[in-house]
Amino acid sequence: MRGCIPVASLPCSRASKESPSHSTFLQPSIGIVSDRLAVHHPPPYLTSPAPEARQSRSPQLSAMPASLITLPTELLYKIGGSLADCPATLRALTLTSRRLHIVFTRPLYTLAPAHRFRNDGSTVLHWAVRRNRPRVFSLLLPLCYASVNRIGRTPLHVALQCVRPEFTAALLAVPGIDVNAADSLGCTPLHFAVAAGDVDAVARLFAAGADILRADNTERTVLHTLAYPPTPPSNALVRLLLRSGATVMATDHFGKTALHWACGNGHEEMVQLLLEKSAGGHKLVNHCDGRDRTPLWLAAERGYERIVARLLAAGANLHGECPLLIAAEMGRVQVVRLLVGEFGVLPGAMERATENGFWEVRQVLLQYIARVPGSAGMAYWGWHREALARSELRNVCGEKRKGEAEGQQATRCSRRRLEQPITEWPEWPEWPAME
Repeated sequence: MRGCIPVASLPCSRASKESPSHSTFLQPSIGIVSDRLAVHHPPPYLTSPAPEARQSRSPQLSAMPASLITLPTELLYKIGGSLADCPATLRALTLTSRRLHIVFTRPLYTLAPAHRFRNDGSTVLHWAVRRNRPRVFSLLLPLCYASVNRIGRTPLHVALQCVRPEFTAALLAVPGIDVNAADSLGCTPLHFAVAAGDVDAVARLFAAGADILRADNTERTVLHTLAYPPTPPSNALVRLLLRSGATVMATDHFGKTALHWACGNGHEEMVQLLLEKSAGGHKLVNHCDGRDRTPLWLAAERGYERIVARLLAAGANLHGECPLLIAAEMGRVQVVRLLVGEFGVLPGAMERATENGFWEVRQVLLQYIARVPGSAGMAYWGWHREALARSELRNVCGEKRKGEAEGQQATRCSRRRLEQPITEWPEWPEWPAME
């Protein structure tokens, strides 16, 4: 037999060498010696007692008083109801036997709405949703489906945040569930579903009566929530929100629309969908936020040349702060090439590119100046000179240098020509020669 050890090779063997009836190897009916040299015997508590012992103990058991486990089930239910103020006692009783666990678990679950975790004030239903415990969830759903934690989030918020489709469907099927309940930040379950990118959950919320125009405490709608993260959103989710009545002109407390956030984060496909929804309206594409910045300015600052091209095709112009100046300051060569071809070289762009050492941007500006002599490159400048006059003092010089920059040559060159009609190309100061 494989794994058996000869008895003769053991130092201390239970088989006697003088007894010829023992075999050389231990048989399975007697026991098998394992590799650890231990003989396995059944434990004494598994052996059944003799009939005489059972008969002798039966009068003693009959004389004992009835224990808790032998009581009727109806009486145990009443005991569990009387122990409703002692959850620790109920918990201890459920661990004693299987019958008490079955009987006392239900009154223990009735105490679940009153139990709160110390870290965030969540109930057991919040915990069951977060830890994906379906049996606990089904027992507690009728009891505390509307409970909130310390920051005002319901189990529906948690189910949508953790992307639990089964729990979400069960919670939405409860009569009287509030699908527009807001937490301490003003976020509704729809905000959480949109942030998680769950298209099915968003559709279920709309079917349950979710308000798509509801904003949080920072006045951000679900479109802002979708455009805010750096991860590109789902096109199906964007189309679902736009088809369900989302407002593209809604602004947050920064004054930004969803198009501002999409352009700043580089969501090219979402930008295209928003522009198609606005039907080419110039009001959305040229909307300025609280800092006088348009979506074109944000896209030019980050260097998203494809988004800049889409915005220019939609009718973006130089409202607010000039996007060419920030593109030259940040060294966005491709964006500068697009903006120069659309609006020409504007005063201040050469200074910003030179001050920050972006010689490629300066080369693009000089090539355009050489290709378009005279005032042809300043055709748009006459229309926009008032906005650039405000931005020159604030952006080129800066607030800290405003007082001392009035005598500098770059500021003097641009400010003098703002007061006069532009008839020729400004005389630029002598720049360092390029090698």
